[in-house]
Amino acid sequence: MPSTLNNIKNSAATFMDTLQGQQNTAFAGNQAALNAVSGAWGSIAAGGAIPEGYSPGLDKMLQSQIVSNSAAGTANAQDAAALQEKQAGGGNNVLPSGADAATSAEINAKGAASENTNLQAEKTADYEQGTKNLEGMTQAELGVASGENETGLASASTGSGELGESAATAQWQEDQTSSPAAILGDVGSAVGDASAIFG
Repeated sequence: MPSTLNNIKNSAATFMDTLQGQQNTAFAGNQAALNAVSGAWGSIAAGGAIPEGYSPGLDKMLQSQIVSNSAAGTANAQDAAALQEKQAGGGNNVLPSGADAATSAEINAKGAASENTNLQAEKTADYEQGTKNLEGMTQAELGVASGENETGLASASTGSGELGESAATAQWQEDQTSSPAAILGDVGSAVGDASAIFG
């Protein structure tokens, strides 16, 4: 029966080697995935706790559109006020009055306030996008981390060696109690006990 013990021992060692190989493969795969995620999201992580989400080019373009649209809106409001004044005068060009200057100043102030509000909204949206990007990066890294449990594989590998040893020991003990010599030994002792009783 020593060959059975050797087979069990060899099988346990092979199983342990297989698990350790799988652990190494999983770890290497996770490292490759983590490196890919870090490369793709590195610029976001470098942005700090609350990074900007828009590229500098997109940010400038959006701000430029806001300023341009605000200027156009203010100019349109000024033209509309001038047309209203002209219509009030029966179509005649009238000299500007203090009321006209106040109306013009109010239009300019509202245009500037609207521009500032829109610029702030654009910057808020920029940071909100940055936060979403940061959360996405974090989730990607957590996904890589949870993809394989190297500790669990290592534990299974070590545990397989212990199980192999326990199985070999149990097999050896069973072989000792069920071998022909053990069985005949038990019969011989029973015969000896009987002869002592009847003897």
